[in-house]
Amino acid sequence: MKTNKIIIGLLAIGTLFTGCAEDFLESKSTEYATEEVINDFARQDAEAAMGPLMEGVYSKLFEYRDSHDDFGLRAIMMASDVMTDDIALATSNWFIYDNQNMNKTQNYRRTRSTWGYTYEAIRGCNQVIVGLSGIEEADLTDAAKDLLGQAYAVRGMLYFNLINFYQLPYETAKDKPGVPIYTHEEELQGREPVSKVYDLIINDLETGYAYLEGLGMDQTKMNEYAAAGILARVLAFKTDHPNQWDEVAKYAAIAGSVGMMSSEELAAFRFNSINNKEVLFGAPIDGQTTTFYASFMSHMDPWGPGYAGALGCYKMIADDLYAEMSDSDVRKAWFAAEDTYVNPENKEESRVISKYTQIKKFVDVGGFQSDYIYLRASEFVLLEAEARYLSGDQSSARTLLNKLLANRYTDEYQSSNSGQALLDEIYFQKRVECWGEGVRLFDIKRRNETMDRNGTENHHSSAMVIPTIKGFDEQYIFQIPLVELDANTEIGPGDQNP
Repeated sequence: MKTNKIIIGLLAIGTLFTGCAEDFLESKSTEYATEEVINDFARQDAEAAMGPLMEGVYSKLFEYRDSHDDFGLRAIMMASDVMTDDIALATSNWFIYDNQNMNKTQNYRRTRSTWGYTYEAIRGCNQVIVGLSGIEEADLTDAAKDLLGQAYAVRGMLYFNLINFYQLPYETAKDKPGVPIYTHEEELQGREPVSKVYDLIINDLETGYAYLEGLGMDQTKMNEYAAAGILARVLAFKTDHPNQWDEVAKYAAIAGSVGMMSSEELAAFRFNSINNKEVLFGAPIDGQTTTFYASFMSHMDPWGPGYAGALGCYKMIADDLYAEMSDSDVRKAWFAAEDTYVNPENKEESRVISKYTQIKKFVDVGGFQSDYIYLRASEFVLLEAEARYLSGDQSSARTLLNKLLANRYTDEYQSSNSGQALLDEIYFQKRVECWGEGVRLFDIKRRNETMDRNGTENHHSSAMVIPTIKGFDEQYIFQIPLVELDANTEIGPGDQNP
């Protein structure tokens, strides 16, 4: 075997390796253990040690930090949604600065939190990768492959989020400064070009997928289907990738292959559990891991005791998007068709939930113990449909679209559209299907669409809401947080984003 580099990773968790190795040697009756035995033990011990490190990474993804709109990845997904034209806020409360596109400047919490938690999670992935890198490929067990696959794929996902919050999309910014890259070194790094960051992202996701392929799906951790889905997202941005849309379709098809809810299942599902056939990756939340009021359901569920319920901080579908939905679409029942009394038996003392408020898609199981869903298969059925269309295969695109619609409409509606009308319908259905799931902003950015609130009446929580932003507009870039500029000598004031 190679010179064992496992020790590097194990140093990150103290003296665990040393203590176990000494116990092992003391248990032998022979005077010396062979190098083969020692290396085999070191491998087993490394796997045992890296598992908790990877669990720490996942914990970081739903960690409460310093405010009630700051609870890891799901908070950032929610913030990105309210930056678009699909979600309107009923009141000026948490997430209002994201809604106004103001929460991106260097001294604001959103950019500080996004940068900080992401690089902390990346550091954990690096420790797992380095900690297992001394094992020859032929000697990797399925457990070690699983851990390596998770670490590479999660790292790729995290860098993908970073590069698309802190710079314009690849198509227009591939030669511009991106974000620092850390893979193992601790020395401070400056901003690398966007193209180099994408090279790392794609390599990480391809490597991660290769390790995870065939190991099945555990929704509580990164798995082959989730890795394939994220890779499809990434390749949709990388406009100069060879056979771009064929490759997007390939990986989106893998992610979307796990199955789709029927219309009845969709109507009953409250997006509060990862135990659903469409969920690819998420976080199980229970009484030990809940962040209570600082949680997704606190801000989304209008029936519960959180911000959406007790304070009426409702999250509403934009009225123009709602108006486009067919009455036969079962998803329309996700939203209040009219003002709704919480207690209709006693209207005088009842709270009113406003028309267009989300009322059924996201409902807490109780006690803020709803799981977080990060990725879902239906997104990738629609991404594959888009990719098939853009690769010139309209027939396959329509078939994929109708596969989804067959499980979303009660009147057996099927699309017969072609050309631009077909592509527009795919885009519209994705906006409806993925409402509130942290998907819309990145689609706006990569397609250079216009986020347009001019046609809506319920984007009225503040006069400061920006009516239109183009996807390639610098208004959609976060500034590097001031704490990073102060601490990192490799990034100067002149390296700041607009």
